[in-house]
Amino acid sequence: DLVTSIPCISDFYRYVQWHNHAFVTTSDLGLDIPSLILPYENYTTQYNLTVDALLDFLRLEKENDPPIFITGKTYREYFDEEEIDAVAELFRSLALPVTWEHTRHYFEE
Repeated sequence: DLVTSIPCISDFYRYVQWHNHAFVTTSDLGLDIPSLILPYENYTTQYNLTVDALLDFLRLEKENDPPIFITGKTYREYFDEEEIDAVAELFRSLALPVTWEHTRHYFEE
């Protein structure tokens, strides 16, 4: 059973729903709300560009050096392959197409 095979299922459910609601709020409601999508891994692969993009989006000047960001945290080691597959199935079943488009790469190897 999918529900019993996922540890912390309520956290994963909230994560998917938060993203679903964020995409609906910023695009589907026609409110013309500016948004910026910052994939987590960009802090590892393009840290300075990501920080600059965030500051630019927020229209803020860089006041100080940002705190040191510890890269490479994925937490995959806490889950076995069956659990990861179950979480992927949960995401696919609950996520709006746009949410799945922005999160599915976390389940691909």
